[in-house]
Amino acid sequence: MAQLENSKYRIYNVSDAANYILDGQNSLHLRAIRLYEMQIAVLFGHKLNERQRDKRELPDLHLAVSSDILNSAYACASIKLLRRIENNYKIEENPATNYLDDPNARDILKNILRNANSIRKFAADYSPRTIDLKIQIRRRHQRRCAPLYDFSLRYDVEDTKQKGGWKTALSLFNEKQGTDAHATIRKYYPYLGGETVGKQCRKEWDFLAGFAWDSHFGSQLFQPKRTGWPLFAKNLLGKAEDLSGLRRAVGEYLFVKARLEERGYELLSVCPGSC
Repeated sequence: MAQLENSKYRIYNVSDAANYILDGQNSLHLRAIRLYEMQIAVLFGHKLNERQRDKRELPDLHLAVSSDILNSAYACASIKLLRRIENNYKIEENPATNYLDDPNARDILKNILRNANSIRKFAADYSPRTIDLKIQIRRRHQRRCAPLYDFSLRYDVEDTKQKGGWKTALSLFNEKQGTDAHATIRKYYPYLGGETVGKQCRKEWDFLAGFAWDSHFGSQLFQPKRTGWPLFAKNLLGKAEDLSGLRRAVGEYLFVKARLEERGYELLSVCPGSC
């Protein structure tokens, strides 16, 4: 990752993050922190603008993400995992100071102290409560758009002139309220937004359509949980530990990406291994 000209944003390479998370040789706790960063990136990130794309050899591997939200995610995940280690020592009636001798705690602390950039992440603007509120708002909008991508994904293009792309997805709004077709659509897609919201989705979510779909119709492994949830750290570690589940989730994303691109969408590229 490198900082953009505007210091409020960073270029985030999702493939680098995915490859780090999928490498079982890396520390479980550091993989968990990176996983939460990646979850935040694919929820809040945006496609690079033309100027930013011109500076990248493979621009479709990258997202522009708010530095504040990324730094806050890193700091919050690190603290939550350290607290979980400390609490486990207290439950086992060990002296509280002993948890600093735990190899997992040392991995996290070394990761924080290794350079000035890591330390600066703890000066982030957002509290855990603010992160949770932003996640809630962002996911609410995502939830209203994800059905459009599911409809495109499932649309049978064999016996029709329609390509199953964006115009096909917007046909969901053609059925008038009160008709059987409208009732069926709203039954299967209860959170689908209105036509105005639907048209806004293209600019906001198309590049991240695969992750939007995953969060509501797929594995949900790339969906960030609320930091205020008591099981946040345990859940995050469980996801990071489930390497086979993560590999399936990446494979699922690649399948959805390929299918949607056949229908005219352009999505973020993710390259397990190397590009």
